[in-house]
Amino acid sequence: MIFPNSLDGYFDIELIDESGEVVESVEYISACKLSEIIDQLVEVTENYSDDIVRWLRKCTPNENQIQKIGRMAKVCPEVAAEIKLKTLFSKR
Repeated sequence: MIFPNSLDGYFDIELIDESGEVVESVEYISACKLSEIIDQLVEVTENYSDDIVRWLRKCTPNENQIQKIGRMAKVCPEVAAEIKLKTLFSKR
């Protein structure tokens, strides 16, 4: 969850597990760093590669293809620019 902080232009983040428990909190994140911090908090796990493989196995074939494109675009910004990812994801 993302909350506005009492300082203008700053936010607080709480990571919440499936049971609703707060597992991590980060305060005073500037707006310009918000997406970077969220990526660091939610995309990297102890068993990142295994987690990605499990996640891909749970997906339907269409979702799997979209995820592969998203991962490729993250590694290669030139791909993201060519694909127009906002359009791709909004059609789901």
